[in-house]
Amino acid sequence: MTVTIKQDLKDILNKLEQKLDQKLDNLQKDVTDLKIGQTKLEGELKALDEKLSEKADGLAKRVDIAFVFYRSIADNFSILTPPAGVKVIPRRAVFRGRRSSNSNFT
Repeated sequence: MTVTIKQDLKDILNKLEQKLDQKLDNLQKDVTDLKIGQTKLEGELKALDEKLSEKADGLAKRVDIAFVFYRSIADNFSILTPPAGVKVIPRRAVFRGRRSSNSNFT
């Protein structure tokens, strides 16, 4: 007993073409969704970058202010009374001369 299957090649090719078209449509939709998601992420990254830049600028300004503040304290430190037995040499002292044998400047 033999069974003969007869189907037109044109019908087979049409079915394959329909399946391929459906797959391509799905792929195109996925690519479009990915592009939209990428655009959203780029916008969020740009916003985060701007926020971080603003914060970095603010931190730099605060560091500059703190540096000036602490520098002014250090410059005026010689006004404070040193502990007993401690000799304070001014920060801007310039020594000229030669060392003698007892390490004092002459």
